[in-house]
Amino acid sequence: MGSEAFLRPLLPYSKAFVERDVEKRLALLAEALSPTAEIRGPKHVFAGYAEISKKITGFQKNWPECRLVLESGVITFQNTCHFFMAIVGPDGQVRVRGQSVVELEPDGRIQRVFAFWGEHPALPESWPVEFTAHPNAGTSAA
Repeated sequence: MGSEAFLRPLLPYSKAFVERDVEKRLALLAEALSPTAEIRGPKHVFAGYAEISKKITGFQKNWPECRLVLESGVITFQNTCHFFMAIVGPDGQVRVRGQSVVELEPDGRIQRVFAFWGEHPALPESWPVEFTAHPNAGTSAA
């Protein structure tokens, strides 16, 4: 699948996050998502249009006048893609960044969204240095 197959449902999905009228929001969700769709993360699983709509109501309350936006193009593999996203305030400033993985149904609508927000933590000190991007860390050049 090409990127357009993923961008097509991501647009009404993004519009649903700013739509305050519940009936219009549910119509956008039906356009973007399969009836059994799930949003997983960051701390809950929201399944189906009604739960996802309630999740969006919470988003609007917690992030007043903010938008969920794509911050990159999509990298695709079969029926999945991954991309960077952000929550942008009314002033245009990014409030938080994250990454999502999206899985499509054969009908082209989204089946699952895995949303990951925030910066990645550092590796634990117990992780072997030779399996990091900095294998010479902690060694002297002398």
